[in-house]
Amino acid sequence: MDLGLRLGHRTAEVLACRVVILARAMLGELSMPEVADAVRQDVEGMEGIDSPRVSQSHAWLSGVFTLTGQLDAGLAEADVAVASEPVSGFSRLSTTFRFLNRAYARDEAGLPSHARGRPGSCAR
Repeated sequence: MDLGLRLGHRTAEVLACRVVILARAMLGELSMPEVADAVRQDVEGMEGIDSPRVSQSHAWLSGVFTLTGQLDAGLAEADVAVASEPVSGFSRLSTTFRFLNRAYARDEAGLPSHARGRPGSCAR
């Protein structure tokens, strides 16, 4: 992160910050509101460098909202993520977060057809 800052390389700085956010969140060093704030900053950073990976930021924000019970906000972020996701090795990550949101909402109609009415589905 410091190297990116010293060199004035904004992309390196944004990507390094993303790693720090994820690590701190996984280690439990950040509360969910702090994670949400950090991911919002990641969205701003990715938009600032015009990165196609901003879709991942929106997907993560969807996950934070979903896991904290803000299902409408989570769905809105998932839909932004799905709409902006480029075709790549990470394709469908956004769809996964949308699936998570609809499962938490117990919205069987919002699930992909292959997941509806199956044992373990949200319809129980």
